[in-house]
Amino acid sequence: MKNFRSAFIYIIIALVLGGYIYFFEQGPTAQQKSKTYKIFHFVAAQVNGLTIQQFHQKKKINNLPIEITEVPPDHWKIISPRKHNADTITVRSILGQLGSMHPDLKIKLINPALLVEAGLNSPTARISYHLVNGTTQVLTIGNKSISGSDYYVETSAQKKFIYLMPTFVIQDSLKTLNKLRNRHLIKTDAASARKFLLVYAHRRILISKNPQLRSWEILEPHEYQADASSVKSMLDQVNLLRAISIVAGHPANLASYGFNHPKVEFTVWPLQGNVTQEILIGSKVKGGTDYYAKLKHKKAVYLISNYFVNVVLNKTVDHFRNKNMMQFNSADALRLTIHYHHKIFVYSKNKKGNWICIPGRPNSNEEAVALISELSQTTVTGFPVVSKASSDLVHPPMVADVTLIGNTMRNFEFGKVVANNVYTTSYALKRIYLVSNRPVNLMNSYFKTPVPTPTVPPKK
Repeated sequence: MKNFRSAFIYIIIALVLGGYIYFFEQGPTAQQKSKTYKIFHFVAAQVNGLTIQQFHQKKKINNLPIEITEVPPDHWKIISPRKHNADTITVRSILGQLGSMHPDLKIKLINPALLVEAGLNSPTARISYHLVNGTTQVLTIGNKSISGSDYYVETSAQKKFIYLMPTFVIQDSLKTLNKLRNRHLIKTDAASARKFLLVYAHRRILISKNPQLRSWEILEPHEYQADASSVKSMLDQVNLLRAISIVAGHPANLASYGFNHPKVEFTVWPLQGNVTQEILIGSKVKGGTDYYAKLKHKKAVYLISNYFVNVVLNKTVDHFRNKNMMQFNSADALRLTIHYHHKIFVYSKNKKGNWICIPGRPNSNEEAVALISELSQTTVTGFPVVSKASSDLVHPPMVADVTLIGNTMRNFEFGKVVANNVYTTSYALKRIYLVSNRPVNLMNSYFKTPVPTPTVPPKK
């Protein structure tokens, strides 16, 4: 009878505590629920170290405390349980959560038994924030609430209360060792790089900087002027690459990841020195879309996105070729000569800045302005491999010669029209390109129909 009475009392106590917790989770008063209340009174800039420890994890290494320290001005290192460079973006994200640490509920710790119900006597995790003033603030994390939308937490600074903290804040603050390791693979940009080599499925593209001309040049598969914006875009996207995750720290068999026959190799040389950065991309994850990758002289294997492999890096040499070499400043034009089949029209700019044509044309100024505007913006749309004969450029039906300030010249020879483009060449470039056929359309509209001769009234 006595044992029955004791068991009954314990059941009553458990029900009361459970009801107490449930009541406060479901129906906090306005005074208890305040989004303006913060559990910590320091900011990210005051933190120079972190210790994150999770408990009850399946992998033993994930139960070890992870110690992270700042290396000024803005780098972080993992010093325990293994030494690695930390991922700065991930650390910033954890510290950024300090601004979101407004509890959904503040519960006064009337009865220590609440710590058991909240799981704070045997916590899920603990985060220690080491401050620049030498002190440490600790966040202890317990069980999830009944609804699952919050975690019970307590702080080392305030032992009289426990709190319900939103789940997303806690989950964004708890990271495993692999998630905290640096996943930024290559650091480069157009200013710090001297050259780069892209080998994609045995297709080689080598591009180098010409410091004298302050330009980029394609050296392989053949020499050609490179488009600076395309080079910059490629190097910027490589610099932004961050691995999705670390697959293996010290794999025994690299061939199993496809590194014996890599799909892609990317190498970049620095402006100063010869220490290269090289990334190898192996096979696709079995049953997935992403790819294995590693730095050539490092052991760790990473997972990177399918988009980076098959969109960012999957470029032909034409992508990097300069497509604006025919362009010029329209304001510098002084003379425009049009050879339209067997006719010649010469436009000249007078002292007032207006264009006149020989032979005379009633709309000469408007025609010259429109033609020069189109020609000055000529952009290559393709690099065809065709002969002059097959592209009608042996005796081009239309030619435009633009004389610029300084007596320099731009020459455009237009041949066969293909869809919305036209085969084009010039004296200086000596090869055939595809460009928009808008200048050809303009010339046809101006010169195909003869200009009517003004009628002279008969003499009286």
